[in-house]
Amino acid sequence: MKAVGVVTDSHSGILVKEAEALDIKILPMPFYFGADCFFEEVSITREEFFQRLDSGEQVTTSQPTPESVIRIWRESLKEYETIVYLPISSGLSGPVAQL
Repeated sequence: MKAVGVVTDSHSGILVKEAEALDIKILPMPFYFGADCFFEEVSITREEFFQRLDSGEQVTTSQPTPESVIRIWRESLKEYETIVYLPISSGLSGPVAQL
């Protein structure tokens, strides 16, 4: 078992392939185009995301569910003795969503 693992969310800007190479676990963050919920790099690509923004669609962000956070922690603790969790600050989330 490895000593320390890192868990962050997809708002970190770390791509899935980069995270795999760096041995970082990524929690996909939910966001909405209208009533449709998407998860970064899971149900929509970055290219599709920016195409929709360019077309004028409004995007809103949301917090991950407590269950999804606990799930990634539990999965990570199967590989690591300790994890460091680096989420996006709620203070940064609001203004970014309004740009």
